[in-house]
Amino acid sequence: MHKPLESVKRVITFTMIANRFAAVALLAGLFLFFSTSNLLAQVDTDDKGSKKLQGNITKTMESADALYKARDFSEAEKFYREVLNMDPNNYRANLRVAKCNQYLQNYNDAIQFYEAAIGLKPKGNDTTYFELGICYKILERYNDALEVLEKFKVSYPLKDEYYKRAKVEIDGCKWAEGEKQKDPQFVLKDVNFNSSSLDMFPSLLNQNGVDSFIVFTTHKGESKGLGEYGGLGASYSDLWQVKMEDDTTFGVPENLGKKVNTKNNDGSSAFSPDGLKMYYTICNSGKLGYGCSIYESEYDPEKKAWQKAKQIEGVNGFKEVVVNSRGKTKKVPTYDVQPTISSDGNTMFFVSDRDGGWGKLDIWYSTFDGENWSEPINAGPTVNTPFDDVSPYISKSSDKLYYSSDGRKGFGGRDIFYSEGEIGNWGEPINLGYPINSSFDDYAAIWLKEDTTVMFTSNRNYQNTNEGTSGKDDIFMAVRKPKPPFTVAIHGQIRDKKSKRPVPFAEAILYIIETDANGEDPQLVPLDTFKTDQNAEYNFPLEANREYKIIANAPEYLANEENFNTNGLTEDTDLEKNIDIFLERIEIDVPIVLNHIYYDFDKSDLRPESEDELNKLIHLLSLNSNIKIEIGSHTDSNGSEDYNKSLSERRAASVVKYLVENGVKGERLTWYGYGESQLLIYPELSDEDEQINRRSEFRIKSIQFE
Repeated sequence: MHKPLESVKRVITFTMIANRFAAVALLAGLFLFFSTSNLLAQVDTDDKGSKKLQGNITKTMESADALYKARDFSEAEKFYREVLNMDPNNYRANLRVAKCNQYLQNYNDAIQFYEAAIGLKPKGNDTTYFELGICYKILERYNDALEVLEKFKVSYPLKDEYYKRAKVEIDGCKWAEGEKQKDPQFVLKDVNFNSSSLDMFPSLLNQNGVDSFIVFTTHKGESKGLGEYGGLGASYSDLWQVKMEDDTTFGVPENLGKKVNTKNNDGSSAFSPDGLKMYYTICNSGKLGYGCSIYESEYDPEKKAWQKAKQIEGVNGFKEVVVNSRGKTKKVPTYDVQPTISSDGNTMFFVSDRDGGWGKLDIWYSTFDGENWSEPINAGPTVNTPFDDVSPYISKSSDKLYYSSDGRKGFGGRDIFYSEGEIGNWGEPINLGYPINSSFDDYAAIWLKEDTTVMFTSNRNYQNTNEGTSGKDDIFMAVRKPKPPFTVAIHGQIRDKKSKRPVPFAEAILYIIETDANGEDPQLVPLDTFKTDQNAEYNFPLEANREYKIIANAPEYLANEENFNTNGLTEDTDLEKNIDIFLERIEIDVPIVLNHIYYDFDKSDLRPESEDELNKLIHLLSLNSNIKIEIGSHTDSNGSEDYNKSLSERRAASVVKYLVENGVKGERLTWYGYGESQLLIYPELSDEDEQINRRSEFRIKSIQFE
């Protein structure tokens, strides 16, 4: 690979010597008073040198372009730089050096050469400003990125994917600055098994319910792959495993063996719930070296080894590609990668570039019926974007789908998102935030402990940001910060309902409301009693995420209550909602109408709609266990006085009967029938007037019931 470059270097060295010799000859000719013959000879020498230099530039450029087309960006970049040594103002070489470095993740160099290209030709390429903006954003130069991306959006004539992506990136720049100012919820931890090459796509393997392994994809040199990975100076990948000693300590990595790993790119694994089946991807395995397919390998517990993998029928796709310059096409595998399995083992999510998607790479899923995997279904536009959506992971409870995307506003590169819901019906994606996401590419998240400990892949270490560990793409771990202790309290005053003045020397009793496992059968458990002073103020400390009730009472007042909760509180809080409790003064022998206590004409039976109001009275009596009451009932003016007196007695008795049947002690109750002696409306001119007169009420007769 390096021999052509050395040849070019020799040619360039020879040319530089020839040019220096020609320059000396020219000066000598000038010194000899511009001798005509010497001057003509020197012009001829210069012309030959210029042609030779141009020929060298052309040949070097052709070699560079061939490497670039073959996606060997590392070698191509070296040849383009040789062109710039010969011709620093070569626009196309500057642009290609920038593109190579962007692919190789050398973003500072990419920016330098994009800026140089723009300086040479401000309008030379439609997408140069876009690519420069992407590089700025990855290095968190958000203001610079905004400036060039806005310039790109204004000048770019098409409304294609570049334009749409620019809008997404602009939104992301504006959003990311504010997000980085928030207090991080996670802390990054070192993972000691990263190599100096690319390490990515961790997965959790549990076998026998005891041992836990992290299986990961790596391109390090000891792997069995024979090819070179994308010009990044790494071999094809293999699957390796490392034992988890505890949450943060790992053993020595080991290769999963030749029955799993091939000479091609192998990686990105997922496991059945029992740990006996592994699903993973093998790429570049066909004669054309095109596409990837998902395979299944079974674990043999007796041999303690994984068996040779078989391609999964029904999941992998195919498409037609052009294979030569004459336009011949051939059916080849699609790019089907990164499987993950639901906790019941019956749903597989994976990534594919097959037809029918919403973007370049989409998330799809297939279900298992006990024998076969179904035709894959696209996860839909809520999850997938017009760009790349990759590395899915389904939570153990199957109610969260995690994945990485460069099609949504984020910090830069690919960010990790999650959607809540269920298979086939996912909610709007939520960004996992900093520091799990960075301005670089972040992907392949798995939860070792749901919502507490996450392992993922990032290339943030590539630029020596001191956030990474060893190599270009590394595996990271993030642990949620423990929530700091915080206090919750409620305070307020006990006041008179009419005057709104404090009721001195009142009492407030705090109860917690306990329910069973189903959230039913609430029980009041007393926690604390607060005796107020003349200011009538109370104050109680509380716990987060609990249901409470406060009952306040005072001499000569009816007790009252307030319900509240502390759900969702995460910081110091002094509750300021419903803090004042209002009490109604007891007035002996003053009638209080029971609204909505209805009887049919000439009947004493309670109608069903009366029960709500009577239940409120029962609750009042339970809060004020010291009072005795009288139930009074009235009739309209129809009928004789004696008849109405008897009817009202029966109606009052029906109310008392209901109260006793629902737990009120009979000794606290008396009743009286007033007949038509206390009509509220007279004369009665309508059915409504008569209904108002057919009422029931209660009077507090005593506050000394024990």
